[in-house]
Amino acid sequence: MGTEMTFNTIPTLINRNVMLYPDRVAIKEVEGNREYSFTDVKDRANRMGNALYGLGLKKGDRVAILSQNSVEYTEASFYVPNAGFIFVVCNFRLAAPEMLAVLTDSEPTALIVQDQFVGMAQQLKDSVPSAKHFIYFGAPDKKPEGWLDFEEMIQKASPAELDVDIFEDEKVTIDAEFEELTEGEELSNRQQMRAKWTRLEAIVGNPNRIEKIAQDLVYHFEQRNAVLDGKAMI
Repeated sequence: MGTEMTFNTIPTLINRNVMLYPDRVAIKEVEGNREYSFTDVKDRANRMGNALYGLGLKKGDRVAILSQNSVEYTEASFYVPNAGFIFVVCNFRLAAPEMLAVLTDSEPTALIVQDQFVGMAQQLKDSVPSAKHFIYFGAPDKKPEGWLDFEEMIQKASPAELDVDIFEDEKVTIDAEFEELTEGEELSNRQQMRAKWTRLEAIVGNPNRIEKIAQDLVYHFEQRNAVLDGKAMI
């Protein structure tokens, strides 16, 4: 397992913050009243990890999530790798056929689904044989029969410390769309491509660039409208 270093890992991050800031808010819901301290996060991380192991998952298994930004998304991004599983990030904007390609390629053992994506998940579930467990969160009345409930899993599971070693050189998160697009590439090439994509994302999302584009669009519209009444093509 390489040098087997454990300093920069999710468990170390959580434990360090519990030691330094036990009562400080770690996760806070913007449009709601939920908030969890670092002590809460450690407790809930242990519980979710034990719940997933209780389902029969093994270290290194993949857990995917189909969700917009949410408290549960934030929690899962910590709790899944904290337990030694690989957290698979899915782009919720994908159409069903594209999502199917992502899920069949990443082979998650469990899929966490926000209520608004239940329809898509149900449509695809029979075509993703690796997915044995579906974990729901959202409006209680929309949970499909037979699916697990995210919060209920946490509340019912043991808070005992997880008996699993996590090392720095282990993969903890997968961008499923990136993995699919770069399948077959040598590792060094994939790393270079990921760095290039990160730089490109930083440029595209730069606030100054967005403001400049917005100004150009407004200028284009005004110039077009000065010549002909009606709409301008953007």
